[in-house]
Amino acid sequence: MKNFSRETLVLIRGGSMAPTLEKGWKVKIEPKASQNIAVGEVIVFTCRVGLIMHRLVGRFQEQDRFYFIHKGDNSRRAGIVDSKNVIGVVHEAITPAGIKKIDNGKWLKGHKSTLLYFCIISLVLTILYPLKRSFSGRGLTKIFLRCPF
Repeated sequence: MKNFSRETLVLIRGGSMAPTLEKGWKVKIEPKASQNIAVGEVIVFTCRVGLIMHRLVGRFQEQDRFYFIHKGDNSRRAGIVDSKNVIGVVHEAITPAGIKKIDNGKWLKGHKSTLLYFCIISLVLTILYPLKRSFSGRGLTKIFLRCPF
């Protein structure tokens, strides 16, 4: 896997973040420590299929581990990723028309009900997640922590 310790350009191959980020555009991935990433930012994380760029819509903690709830702007479902898999954030895209700044504040203002929904999910997961130990065989970890693809 490529080293993401400095700013890196990556080509977008999918449409899960449209219209914010379109297929064929390039984005600048800026390394950022997981604890400094705010809800509403576009995160980039590693997965078995490569890199995924989705919006951070919530977070929760289990003991000393942090998890992020992510969702593509053009996706119907959300997913969960371990914060250790997050490599950075996207604040700029290079489009055919020039450089586009990703305005996370604008997204937050227009999606208050979405954020409330994911805050409730985060709260429920924070309460229920420790119960995974009481399940035999397929624990919640296998269900919740898989890549969305």
